[in-house]
Amino acid sequence: MRDKIIKALQQATGEADIELEFPENEAHGDYATNICLKLATSGSKLKTAQNLVKKLKKDEQLARIVSKIEVAGPGFINFFLSPTVLLAELEKAIERGKNYGASNLGKGKTVLVEYSSPNIAKHFGIGHLRSTIIGQALYNLFDFTGHKTIGENHLGDWGTQFG
Repeated sequence: MRDKIIKALQQATGEADIELEFPENEAHGDYATNICLKLATSGSKLKTAQNLVKKLKKDEQLARIVSKIEVAGPGFINFFLSPTVLLAELEKAIERGKNYGASNLGKGKTVLVEYSSPNIAKHFGIGHLRSTIIGQALYNLFDFTGHKTIGENHLGDWGTQFG
């Protein structure tokens, strides 16, 4: 859904770099963009946003997933996802279970994730734990997207310590 909104914004503005964010306040929709603040080099940012919303409301594909598009503040645009689309996505999530969101993006590709690699001749610190958790998270993400993933925790230099 997010990608479809970005694509519609790219087509309507001609801009390749579109930032779409999750508003902190639910009253501001499911997604929001400040693209009009960047586009309005001269004139009213609000007017630019209003004109863009008019264009976006004519996009048939966007209309299938968005129930409301509104201008907010000095040029922000808020998007409210259709309850029908959200319900369909929830049904997909329930049906696919723990495989929801998985893809074959990395099919045929191999990724090596090296963990913290602590020196076993020294004390294990909290920094090692943090980087090990980050390494495992990256491993899980690559694995979930279809990559052949190899995790390596190289123990480093564990011989006699000279200094």
